[in-house]
This record gives sequence, C-alpha cells and structure tokens, in this order.
Amino acid sequence: MCKINVDAAVLKNGKVSTVSAVARDANGLFLGTSAQVMSSVTDAKTTEALVRIEGMALVRDLFLQRFRLATDCANVVRSFNGLAHVLAKSSLFSKDGRHVWFSAPYLILYSQ
Repeated sequence: MCKINVDAAVLKNGKVSTVSAVARDANGLFLGTSAQVMSSVTDAKTTEALVRIEGMALVRDLFLQRFRLATDCANVVRSFNGLAHVLAKSSLFSKDGRHVWFSAPYLILYSQ
C-alpha cells in the first residue's frame, strides 16, 4: 500500500498558496510528487481543504490502486469523515446492496 502525504502553505503576505503531495511505496521509496500554486485561494482553511484534491490527483497520475492519504490538518480529517457520515446516514433509506457514485450526487448529500 502506498502512502500519500499532503500539505498546504500560504505565503505570509497572503497572495499565494500551494498544495502538495508526496507518494511513497510501502518500503518508503519515492514514487512521485506534485504541487499546485494558486494565487486565487489565499486563506489557510480553504487551502488546507484543497490538499485532498491534490493528493487524489497524484494518485490518478501514478495509477495507484491502494493508498492511504495522510495529512496533519485536523479539519481535513474531519471533513473526510463528515462526508462518510452523511452518506452513511442517508444510505439508511436505500435498498439493500452496494451503491457507488462517480459524480455529483454525493455533493448534494454533503450540502444538506
């Protein structure tokens, strides 16, 4: 299983932010890295929330099948769990079986 470490930074003057991801295999060997520089997003909370998107982009770039996303931002961890919790609660009213979404419907659930 691979580990993807993600983090964010905001320039002190607040004009630029970055999100980055580093991928390593189970033995700690480097697989790849990515970073996105943004002048349009300059607050720390939003920037930290975007790290998971950059991490998932690196997962796709490297064609990884099994991975663990790691961050030091508690808000990001809570938001991961928040969506899963909302989905679990709303799925109580679904028919038996496995249900998978590949597009926007989960966003509707999350915004409720």
